[in-house]
Amino acid sequence: MPIYVQVIEGPGGSVAEVLVGLPSTVDEGAKRQEAHWKFTVPAAADLVVATVSGDPARTDFAALAQAAATAAQVVAPDGRIALLTTAAPDLGDGATLLRGLDDPVAAAKKLARRNPPDAAAATRWANAATRASLFVASGWAEDVVEDLFATPLASAAELQRLVDAATRVIVIPDAHNSRVDIG
Repeated sequence: MPIYVQVIEGPGGSVAEVLVGLPSTVDEGAKRQEAHWKFTVPAAADLVVATVSGDPARTDFAALAQAAATAAQVVAPDGRIALLTTAAPDLGDGATLLRGLDDPVAAAKKLARRNPPDAAAATRWANAATRASLFVASGWAEDVVEDLFATPLASAAELQRLVDAATRVIVIPDAHNSRVDIG
């Protein structure tokens, strides 16, 4: 009989829970994961602040793209997403392809044609950039951020200006792990 070990990630890359058991415990693990990471917000926001914490060396582009996609689910059309991380992950073929294009809509189409290994992550990023204006505080150089259809955030004061200009703000901690719905 197989024994399953499920590790539920907590904030900042910590371990929230470890479940060990027979196959019948898998559903309970999924429920507990959802309890840790699923949130409902009352309405879309014109600014969504999405954080990605944990070890920057373990953070990849897919995690940042997932955080942007999560934020895009609850941002108002033509709103703003501020992605905050200290990471500067390497860019795969799909993300590098994004850097060579001027338009996120065209990028999604080109990714579909070329289908690089990181196409799913690059497509999530391009779709988020299509839905909202992206602002990114990261370890990347400013030109990398700009080439990814985003505006670099260089200071807390710049983030504060975005917050001050917004009517409704949603903050999603560890957005790369979160599932957020409008309820």
